[in-house]
Amino acid sequence: MKKSTDMSMTTIRFLWAKLYCLMAVFIVVLLLSLSLSKPEAIAGEDFSDYTLDKVVVLMRHGVRPQNDTAKLDQATGKKWPQWLVPDGNLSGHGYAGIVDQSRYMFENWKSEGLALSAPCPTTREVFIRASPIERTVATAQALTDGMFSGCGITPSHLPLQKKDPLFQAVEMGLAQPDPKKVEDEVMEAMGGSPEKAARKYADDVEWLRRIVCGTGVTDCQFLDEKWGLKKTKSGKYKLTGPVSAASAISETIRLQYSEGLPLQEVAFGHVKNAGDVLKLMSLHAAKYDLLDNTMEIARTGGNILMHKITDSLTAGSVAENKESFPELSAPLVIFVGHDTNISQIKTILDFHWKLASYPADDIPPGGMLIFKRYKNNKTGRLAVQLSFTARTLDEWRFLTPLSEKNPIAREIYTNPECRLSGKDEKDSMEERQEKAKTPEKQDNANPAGKKESAKSGASDLGSLCDLETFVSLYRDKLDDIPDDLPLFK
Repeated sequence: MKKSTDMSMTTIRFLWAKLYCLMAVFIVVLLLSLSLSKPEAIAGEDFSDYTLDKVVVLMRHGVRPQNDTAKLDQATGKKWPQWLVPDGNLSGHGYAGIVDQSRYMFENWKSEGLALSAPCPTTREVFIRASPIERTVATAQALTDGMFSGCGITPSHLPLQKKDPLFQAVEMGLAQPDPKKVEDEVMEAMGGSPEKAARKYADDVEWLRRIVCGTGVTDCQFLDEKWGLKKTKSGKYKLTGPVSAASAISETIRLQYSEGLPLQEVAFGHVKNAGDVLKLMSLHAAKYDLLDNTMEIARTGGNILMHKITDSLTAGSVAENKESFPELSAPLVIFVGHDTNISQIKTILDFHWKLASYPADDIPPGGMLIFKRYKNNKTGRLAVQLSFTARTLDEWRFLTPLSEKNPIAREIYTNPECRLSGKDEKDSMEERQEKAKTPEKQDNANPAGKKESAKSGASDLGSLCDLETFVSLYRDKLDDIPDDLPLFK
């Protein structure tokens, strides 16, 4: 009898041990599944509960003339029109366009709930940092005139012509792309070889030759040079052959039209409207497709700036970097740089757009990469909406005021990996899919094509991405940066 009881106790102990093991395995599996699951909408969450909590902007400067008229004259054998401002500087026309655009954008942000002191924000509420070049500093000042006229808000920047780690990291030696990765990625973008790229763009090269080249034997010799890739003394990579110079020429023609120069001076009279400008932009787009938008160049060149954008977005959240700069905690943070800076960040984020009368992924003067952080008033949950926005060519040319009836062109970033889920999001997705099936009508007076209001609605909020998830999408692409990096000095 005793022996039987002992056996029963042994069996009970064995069963309890097995049960504990099974419970432990269950708990581990449950925790793992929770950690791997995507953030879901909280029960009862409504997108109308979200208020715009913070705005972080990376923008390109406004309209400017060519950077070196003498060099352009010599290369093409033609005399290019002189502007009213020195080469490379922001024009008065460009200043006026940025003033109007910033006024319009700020009115939209306020209507969505962005809370700043009125009539003038405090120095802790706004932080604007410009690349230390005349056109970017002047653009930053135009921003303050449009948003906070008479408030004495002063953008920060280094002395002109110095280099800022945010915008010129490669030139400062703070970013060093892997040469092998750069070459592999550029060759892949070229279709496998420089010869294949040359054949692909041969017609575009000849079209540009007919429009901008003189009749001298040495005129436009750069168009006949061999395609390739080289590293410059500054550490940057450059395409050899026709593309680099041709890209600058295409951009100059776009700027001439945007400035409102007489049509007989735009591309030497070969441009009659925005559509004609678009036909001349292919080699400008090629320069970005083949070089600037490749990941190794973009990832290293935009690494520091992407870190600071992230620090700005996470300020005040559980994911905040406690060693971040206090300036980045402001509700409105704006970085004013160059198209190359935006190109690097968009490539890191894998964000693509097709705006108005521009080529795909084009970055016009005043183009804005906008990160809007929303806060759920009930739950405190933070989410991000990313978009790119810019004036159309004709809006630049005629300085058309932006308004609710004439909204700025915009495209919103979407990523199925980080959507907030829920009925409202599903409805907005269906709306976008239905809209995509309907061909867009083109305005004959303005061949700008697609435009969308900058004000957020239900369909916009469907593109919200959980803040921590959004950051996790690109965190692994970034390298660490030194703690003692001299920023914002």
